[in-house]
Amino acid sequence: MRYMVFSAPEGYGDRMRLQKYRIFAALILAGLPVLTYAPDSLAAPPEETPDWFQQSALPGHSITMLPTGDHLTEARHDLLERATRSIYISTYMFIPDEAGLDIAYRLCAKAKEGIDVRLYADSYGSKPLKKRKYVEWLQRCGVRVLFFNPPRWGVLDLMQVMHEKLFIVDGTHVLVGGNGYDNRYRRASRNSKIWHDIEFKVAGPVACWYHYQFIETWKQGTERTIIAETSISESTSSEAPSSPKPAFTPEELSRFFGIDQFTSCEPVVSGTSNIAPFYGSPMFSKERPLLKAHLNALKASKRRVVFYSPYFIPHEDFAAALLAARKRGVEVLIITNSPESSDEKAAITLGMMYKVRRLMRAGVKIYLWQEPSTMHRKGGIYDDRWAYFGSDNLDRRAQEYSTETIAFTDDEHVLQQLHAEYEQDLLLSIPMTREFMQKFALEAPLLTRWAARILLKYM
Repeated sequence: MRYMVFSAPEGYGDRMRLQKYRIFAALILAGLPVLTYAPDSLAAPPEETPDWFQQSALPGHSITMLPTGDHLTEARHDLLERATRSIYISTYMFIPDEAGLDIAYRLCAKAKEGIDVRLYADSYGSKPLKKRKYVEWLQRCGVRVLFFNPPRWGVLDLMQVMHEKLFIVDGTHVLVGGNGYDNRYRRASRNSKIWHDIEFKVAGPVACWYHYQFIETWKQGTERTIIAETSISESTSSEAPSSPKPAFTPEELSRFFGIDQFTSCEPVVSGTSNIAPFYGSPMFSKERPLLKAHLNALKASKRRVVFYSPYFIPHEDFAAALLAARKRGVEVLIITNSPESSDEKAAITLGMMYKVRRLMRAGVKIYLWQEPSTMHRKGGIYDDRWAYFGSDNLDRRAQEYSTETIAFTDDEHVLQQLHAEYEQDLLLSIPMTREFMQKFALEAPLLTRWAARILLKYM
């Protein structure tokens, strides 16, 4: 039995379109020039046109780069302290260690103040948080906790994960990047021997855009959770099939999920920077907005593109676009993890090597991070025209199996900052050579080589 608790997606789409028109109205009233695009363009991937960025961007933002775990922790604490209406967090990893519990206690305190606090975490990446003592403690505080849980939702969805990282406060501020919640992220820096990451704090209309995207994603996850739990309840019930019990009482639906108790937001102009936000959810949509944004940016690039990619196993369409860019004479640089710095198994490194051989023959330059810390930064620069940041690893999984968030900007200051960061990291990396790849492959166990080839499409 399908136990539906909210309206059909079409109704929500209408509300999203209404919200976009409100964003435009607020920007016009604030006296900011609205770029030449239609409001509904944010509901669909950008068109393939030289003006793709203008078609998708919203003006009115301030952007702050957070290059270390200390900067990130300070920003999280400050935003939580200033929250007055809502705190919406989605993440792959939330571990109840020192760093995770620090945020959890603060979420608990804000929920007790009556603020709408919601935590949406991946069931695999945040497995330690699923222990009953943590979930029930947060719920007693008033924090609503939901797990993105495809293994429980259905066998066909086993490969799907929530990999996005959003930290949205009052619909006015959002943190976008690749950081989760555990001690590694808290201690991240270029000098760290554990982790190297980056995040961006954005104030402005896209925070409200991501706020409503979070609401839609929460509703989708809630529906799947209730359907799964109801099915389990029916299969274990001793009652006749004609009278199944709902998995949750109306009071529990309200307390655990709060489907009809979301906090609204209005766009707030906070600066002059333009940002184009993108959100991908392959489990619930056939669209690939992140991939299309990358393809459009590559198509428009003429000189040099640089990327951070912790696990560079590119989607075939992205790889083809890189090859096309090289034919036009575009320089392509990628910083990724060495086998020593990677936090993944050797099969991932081998998968990367199998996938990039043709790219390297075409002149794509791949650099291996040489520090002991794991390179976990995600982002890049297209032609010194657009910088992007977010959760996208530039791997195939990001387009086919993971929820992801990225944002593009043409802000000159951000471009300069990210360029400086990249150049410093490039000095701590060495080129990956064909000889190195051959040696690594030959030394890898036969089973590892077999696994890398068989599982390549899922990496």
